[in-house]
Amino acid sequence: MARDGDRSGFSRDVSRIDPFCWIPVAPMLLLALATVLMGVPLLGLLLLILALAIVGFDMWVNNRRKSSQRRLRPSAVSRRVANPPAVRRARLPRHARRPPATVAPETGRPVP
Repeated sequence: MARDGDRSGFSRDVSRIDPFCWIPVAPMLLLALATVLMGVPLLGLLLLILALAIVGFDMWVNNRRKSSQRRLRPSAVSRRVANPPAVRRARLPRHARRPPATVAPETGRPVP
């Protein structure tokens, strides 16, 4: 099958481009082409470089996300999900806590 191709080389080192990355990149590429055709090649070159920088940054971010997931062993990931850290009980601030009530032995009511 086509999906079972060799996973080494360029395709392994360069990750997938996020589809939302194309929202700013596609108009920038069209504007770059339009400015070159209208006679302002320097602005077109600038837009082309910025669009390529956005695509490069997106590929770098996606590659970092995958490499950090690869570093974790599968057993460590499952252990972390299975045993979440203990939840600390919420405590009132020190000024809001009431001291234990002292009870008067005669009446059985708290002493102010």
